[in-house]
Amino acid sequence: MRYRVTVPFTGFLSRLETESSSIILPTGAMLHYLPISNHKPLLGMVRVLWQGREYSIFAKDPHEKCERHVDLGRSLAPKGPPGPTRSTG
Repeated sequence: MRYRVTVPFTGFLSRLETESSSIILPTGAMLHYLPISNHKPLLGMVRVLWQGREYSIFAKDPHEKCERHVDLGRSLAPKGPPGPTRSTG
């Protein structure tokens, strides 16, 4: 799932287990939602990928400050067998 930032907000880059730094995720940034794995975010936060780096953001931010981005190439793909074709001849 991807989100495009519409209102800038803070993300937290994890460097080590005990160290992190904050950054403002700018308008237009494309965030890729990461599922929970062995590296779990803090309570109330989710993990996203931006520019090849993993950030923790507040779980409410994608809903309040982003718009869900749909990959049109995938969403417009046929959802069943192709229909009959019409020949012009």
